[in-house]
Amino acid sequence: MTQTRLQLDHAAALATFDDFLCIMDDQLEALEDEAEVLGITLTRSMDGLPQLEQLALQLLAQHGREAIGALSVYLGRYLGEITCICHGGRWVLPLDDPRDIHFNQPVINGLCPVPDVHLAPINLVRAFLPRNAREAPPRR
Repeated sequence: MTQTRLQLDHAAALATFDDFLCIMDDQLEALEDEAEVLGITLTRSMDGLPQLEQLALQLLAQHGREAIGALSVYLGRYLGEITCICHGGRWVLPLDDPRDIHFNQPVINGLCPVPDVHLAPINLVRAFLPRNAREAPPRR
């Protein structure tokens, strides 16, 4: 039996990543606006993480478990940008090693002196949301 590997189109992956970065500011502002409507003020600082968590739980309650994927990206962007602002680092797209756990996923690099140690804020949010879905207020 022969295993075939899907070939990644690196140019397409980089173009998608460029789009991810290009719309970053608009997405962050949209999240801040949505938070304000819900009575939450986001500050783009580490002190604002409790408010981001509160917003995550409210959005989860509002949109339900089926929205976890989209919410993870939406909220993960914000968490990643807070990290970059407060601790340095930059968004990267690992494409060198298909066995890398973060292969073809936007992550933050440069937070520590060890090379290729990444923070995956989208995955962190993706892990947080389902764990808290049962604790979230009921859907409206």
